[in-house]
Amino acid sequence: MDQTVYAAFKYTMYVGLRELLSGTPVGDAAREATSSTWPLLQRGWRFWPAVHVITYSVIPPRHRVLWVNSADLVWVTILSLFKSSEEDDSDTVDAS
Repeated sequence: MDQTVYAAFKYTMYVGLRELLSGTPVGDAAREATSSTWPLLQRGWRFWPAVHVITYSVIPPRHRVLWVNSADLVWVTILSLFKSSEEDDSDTVDAS
């Protein structure tokens, strides 16, 4: 549930707000947010279940908060790289 319903909302808001704060017009930001949600959901479905398998099978309870926060830092990096790779792709297309 968390990795589907909430994550879809969270990723849509993340991308939409990121676009708006970078000066993208509202319509373009909305299109970017909706087109990015599905690929981000798929990445999240691969990342978070693996993290939680490790969380509940290997990590001692006293270290779980630190572990999940560290994994979240990695996840935010993945989100940033997703945007960066999209920009690199559009630069390549614009240059041709």
